[in-house]
Amino acid sequence: MITFKELRYVALLDKYKNFSQAAKHAGISQPALSMAISKLEEKLDVTLFYRDTNGVVRSNIYSDFLSNEGGSIIKNVDDILLQLKSITKKNTGSVDFGVGNIVAESILPGALKSFCNKNKEVYPKFISGYWYELREKLLRQEINFFITANHLDAVDQEITQEDFINLKVNFYARFDHPLTKLDNIYCFNLIQYPVITYHTVSSKKYIFDRLETQQQINKLEKNFPAGNLESVKLAVPIVSDTNYVIMAPEKFFKNEVNQGLFKVLEIDDFDLTLKIKLVTRSNELLSPIELDMVESFYLERDAFVGL
Repeated sequence: MITFKELRYVALLDKYKNFSQAAKHAGISQPALSMAISKLEEKLDVTLFYRDTNGVVRSNIYSDFLSNEGGSIIKNVDDILLQLKSITKKNTGSVDFGVGNIVAESILPGALKSFCNKNKEVYPKFISGYWYELREKLLRQEINFFITANHLDAVDQEITQEDFINLKVNFYARFDHPLTKLDNIYCFNLIQYPVITYHTVSSKKYIFDRLETQQQINKLEKNFPAGNLESVKLAVPIVSDTNYVIMAPEKFFKNEVNQGLFKVLEIDDFDLTLKIKLVTRSNELLSPIELDMVESFYLERDAFVGL
């Protein structure tokens, strides 16, 4: 399925024939636009644009079709949004939303700053929490959207979920931790040491399934989790000075890794990804001001992952 955002990207690229110009008008970075077009081409299994080394593109029958047909859709949606903006008084009011703690600690601050710089008279109100409590508040209309990790693949008819970001789960230890001396690290090596979890980033069953002996299982029960932190900042002095290992999403200790304080432990038989979703009520549209807040989240997400 082609998204509205993808249609807009194709239309802009078809219009400006240049990735940099199209990205500027789309409000995203040039690499982000290039990646989005490449993913769309992969999804459709066709080449939409021919590129040269200077970022100039030529359209073809496929991109012309999408641009022409999508253009009317984009115009209709833009007209609807303009009408909604006048109805909802875009520059006043409130935005009520929820975030999971992982998003709150990484992406929320920048998203709020970006949004408030553009909307001087709007004061976002937000809460942090776990999936189930945010879902309940959404359905009770206490908030109008939320962004957090979903550990379930089950279909939920009452809500609409959109992929926001996937974050690989990593294990971090101090630079000279005994585990860093091993050529290969497996789950049974990991659980010889106390492991701190971060919020709901816990995968005890995942590790349990990779153990072979009762002795290893006993170690798991003893050392996993050895603690649960509400803030990654609390982990720095603990992990730096002890044999504790912390389990947290990628990029959360980017500075410590770059400074040589921490190392990422590559666990050969562990591969887990957090799927973070943008969630709204089914069959309900966000207001224009709420869409502005969502767009600020997406822009900050791109900055967070380095797009």
